[in-house]
Amino acid sequence: MECEDPIKLGYLGSMFLAGIVLGSVTVTRIGDVFGRRPGFIFGLVVQSIVTLCILFTENYSVACLFCFIIGFGVTGKQYVGWNYLLEMQPANMQVPIGTLEFICEGIVFILVTFYFGWVGKKWEFVQIPTVTFGLIGALFLVF
Repeated sequence: MECEDPIKLGYLGSMFLAGIVLGSVTVTRIGDVFGRRPGFIFGLVVQSIVTLCILFTENYSVACLFCFIIGFGVTGKQYVGWNYLLEMQPANMQVPIGTLEFICEGIVFILVTFYFGWVGKKWEFVQIPTVTFGLIGALFLVF
């Protein structure tokens, strides 16, 4: 995908954001109605499986669909999961733990930026931790 037309690459990002928009009005509501844990597990599993699938696709249209589904799953993993995390903490620890989570997420964004800026353009390597940690997290939550 790195040699694709910039418009096509932008469309992939737009599909991801469209998935987030749809997930924000559906998956977050599911987390409210059925509980944070099922919504969080759903997001982890969907994002991990589809991220694994996108590693093997060569078709641009399928990659767009997968980006949409990943964005949809991110809402369960990120938004529902963040609330789930904070609701399990004592009231006096919610702000420090929420802040630490955002700091760690920011460090990951910075490291990924450095990777793409100075190490390489192979985006597949960046997806491997997403799949691995997502599936491990889902297994720990289920069992």
